[in-house]
Amino acid sequence: MERADFEKRLKRLEAAVFGDGASEIKPHQGKAIALSQLSRSAHLTNGQKKIALIVGYNEKVSNQPPIGFTQIKESWTGAKFVGKCDPKLLERAIVDGYIRDPETNNRYDLTQQGEDFLEELLKGFENDRK
Repeated sequence: MERADFEKRLKRLEAAVFGDGASEIKPHQGKAIALSQLSRSAHLTNGQKKIALIVGYNEKVSNQPPIGFTQIKESWTGAKFVGKCDPKLLERAIVDGYIRDPETNNRYDLTQQGEDFLEELLKGFENDRK
């Protein structure tokens, strides 16, 4: 391993461990993950977690700004989840602490609990692919 690669890897690991937040360890750095692939591997049992996955995918994997309910509904369909995306599930995801509406403008992002949840899903996804 070259020194530059080693230093870059070390900085990423330190940032992940010490909570720098500026640099994160991303799955599939060379290859994109489709939301439908991630949703199939996750085996989620409730709608709140499905909504958290959609919001987290948008925020952490796609690097997009916070999304609204219309985009969540479109992503629900794109993820091929069974059933329909109900606004009650969004409310439950907020109450359960997975997502938040920080500026009260109906644009949602992950809470720390939601980020931990997404990180576990991504780790499981990576392990399943090995």
